[in-house]
Amino acid sequence: MRHKTKQPLLHNTHLPLFLTACVMIGYGIATFLINRWLGARVMAGEISVGTFQSRLAGVTATAGLIATILLLVFLVWCAILAKGITRTAFVIAVLAAPGPLLVAQSANLLFNVIGLPTMSAGSVLAATFAALIFTLPLTVTFILLASSRSHSRAGRWVSLVSVFVVLAALVYPVYVTVLALLIMPGSPGLAPLMTVSGYLLYLRFVLPGLSLLILASLSLKQAGKRGASA
Repeated sequence: MRHKTKQPLLHNTHLPLFLTACVMIGYGIATFLINRWLGARVMAGEISVGTFQSRLAGVTATAGLIATILLLVFLVWCAILAKGITRTAFVIAVLAAPGPLLVAQSANLLFNVIGLPTMSAGSVLAATFAALIFTLPLTVTFILLASSRSHSRAGRWVSLVSVFVVLAALVYPVYVTVLALLIMPGSPGLAPLMTVSGYLLYLRFVLPGLSLLILASLSLKQAGKRGASA
């Protein structure tokens, strides 16, 4: 049987892949902590709900713009350093870069710029649109990485598991929202589900970042083995 030499994800350096992972993880954790901090101030009576919403929107917009620019730069860098199907995977991943920015801007884009009717669940539609823009390109990226026989078996398994993890983080909040708005409105049994759904809104950035961090570590190890054998 013909033996195919395993190749690392990137050549020369894995720095842009590590940086991409750190941006995703950092953005998700930072926005979650800021949300909790502002929420605690509301509960303590230090700020009003309106102030909470305006400050959170401003911080999310600024953090989203910074994260989008960094993701765009680092993912393009990854695509330049990759080859073959891996390069295609990272080119598709570049399409996910606007995801953090759209968290704050999707409602304005859909209802003011494009002119879609807001209906009764405009915020849900906007949040779903932002999640799709970020999640779907990354899902295709992980599928391509999992299908490449030039990568290590461990890396392919991590990519395959990441596909289901990323999709679950996308689908579950939408499922819970549909239950709360259409099927079981006002049901007290939905409270735990809504809590989990709220966490997944931030984990949809953290989980892909963790997957890329693991893949970068495995690929760096593979590159070290190739260098030693050479």
